[in-house]
Amino acid sequence: MKSIKKIFSDLRNMKARENRFLVKSDSKDKNDKSNEKLKKGLERG
Repeated sequence: MKSIKKIFSDLRNMKARENRFLVKSDSKDKNDKSNEKLKKGLERG
């Protein structure tokens, strides 16, 4: 019983870590895209 609970908690921790990583990479992509837009705008100006 105890080992099953540990496995579930480990899985939950892994999922949380993955989600955190995904969120970080998503926000990085958004920042990169907005930076590209700024650069293009500056080049046009």
